[in-house]
Amino acid sequence: MCGIFGYICKTPLDIKKVVNILSSLEVQQLPDEKTPVGGHGAGILIITNGKFKLLKTGRESENSDTVEQLSQLIEKHWEIKECNIILGHVRRASPMFIDTVNFSECTQPYIASCLTSDIEVVCSHNGRLNNYKKFINANHHYQSEPYGIIDSEIYPHLLEDMISKGVPVKKIGEKLLDIIEGKNAVSFILRIKKEYYLLIVHKNTSRGLVIWQNHNNEILFCSRELPVMNNLTEFIQRKHFIKSYEILYNQECNLHLLRNITGLIKQIGKLSTNGVVRSA
Repeated sequence: MCGIFGYICKTPLDIKKVVNILSSLEVQQLPDEKTPVGGHGAGILIITNGKFKLLKTGRESENSDTVEQLSQLIEKHWEIKECNIILGHVRRASPMFIDTVNFSECTQPYIASCLTSDIEVVCSHNGRLNNYKKFINANHHYQSEPYGIIDSEIYPHLLEDMISKGVPVKKIGEKLLDIIEGKNAVSFILRIKKEYYLLIVHKNTSRGLVIWQNHNNEILFCSRELPVMNNLTEFIQRKHFIKSYEILYNQECNLHLLRNITGLIKQIGKLSTNGVVRSA
């Protein structure tokens, strides 16, 4: 069971704040939880100039700080200091996948674009997809396959299959709730030609999920509230975000939330071209 974070706003977020949020999320552990939320890997995905950029790491040693490892990768490989569209993840591997924690290929987020260049799907998942083997498709390349396909990696490929077979985007969340089994909280960013969508699906229980939204169609979400509030309280108040969903640890809840974020991405492009926007 892992931790997820997402940020989609016109105001860019300092990448260092994302690292701080993930660092706090990684060690979150309630009194009745047997393990912290993370500790086995960490990853971050951003969209810049309409393109996905991804960095992630496994656990280098038993006492590694995986978010610190991720921070070092960001410093080494990215000149980008802030971004408007971000998915973050901290990994806590299921017992059956514990032997894979050293490999970045088994860490999230995952990207799928196996069938056509017109479709890209990004996924960040918390939970356990019990019936994942049912959805393995020989026409897809799974990054984690050398180590045993990770259940979480099935998700973006499954959505790619749905879209390519003509399932309407507005029906995907509902269909996922019908066919997936287990305890799952999962976020997706979809690119279908020049259209972009955010999809969040929660089924049964998870480590938790809090979603904030405002009247500008901006959205912010995280498995836990505290890491976000410790870093973004003033921003949340200034941008008039409202907590629209709060699913507590082990609380039963099924939901699917879809947002077309194409317009927001276009606005972000214009803002970055025409002037400087103060970062969060």
